[in-house]
Amino acid sequence: MLRKFFGYAGSKKIFGRKNIAVTATGASISRYSLSDIASTIGTFEFTFDEPPNTNPVNRPLGYNSANLSMIKKLSGLNLKTKAQMPLHCGNLEISHIHLLYNSLHEAEVDELLLMRVFPVGRGIQEYKNDIQREDYLRAIDQFRKLETRLNYPKVKIQCALKHLEQAEHSKNPCDLMQNSFGINPRGTLLLSAWATNSRGEALDDAFVLGNISETPLELLIQSKKAKEYSVKLDHNWGHCKIFSFLFSNPKSSEALFEKQDPLYI
Repeated sequence: MLRKFFGYAGSKKIFGRKNIAVTATGASISRYSLSDIASTIGTFEFTFDEPPNTNPVNRPLGYNSANLSMIKKLSGLNLKTKAQMPLHCGNLEISHIHLLYNSLHEAEVDELLLMRVFPVGRGIQEYKNDIQREDYLRAIDQFRKLETRLNYPKVKIQCALKHLEQAEHSKNPCDLMQNSFGINPRGTLLLSAWATNSRGEALDDAFVLGNISETPLELLIQSKKAKEYSVKLDHNWGHCKIFSFLFSNPKSSEALFEKQDPLYI
């Protein structure tokens, strides 16, 4: 899929290069030409969540090091780089936070997105709901202090964590259907890129708007289903709709809009 994508110049015409972001590992991306990557996408995103040269808790040995090595090769190619860092027991120690941020700073990574671990994809069976609000807030504060001192990467907070700090009179931090969608390798248009099960398919039909290889994107986002959803987006203000869906019973399209995100109840 990536080979076809990087060789498909039409993707830039449809979305605009700066609006295209690809998330991949260092191992999977190493088979492609760096110039093809840089000329096709605007942002390269990668996971980096445990310090190099430490015993990994959640990743295979060498996973994070390989990702960082690829980022160093992409540096200087007029390409924005963004590290995605799920916060978990393997990176919450202050010493690990310093090692992680300093590694990204030395690699000249532009942006760092602090995230929650989602019970989706291959991690469905491994998910543990053992990180508390105080853990997240303490880690976020440490990363921001490092940003203040070193300037980059710029620290961003994933929408699913923003309600920890954001008051309800402001804009809903959940960006589902407002600023982003997901498209899987089969062309399925998802409400969120995170709405994926362990087989790489949609988490549930509730998250599917259609298929862009069969129906134009403009029609899908103006469909009856999309319009029905759009008026309900603030019903569970601040709650992540994936967590709300997964922790609701029964699971249905209405579950997306229930206040069931365990971090906020």
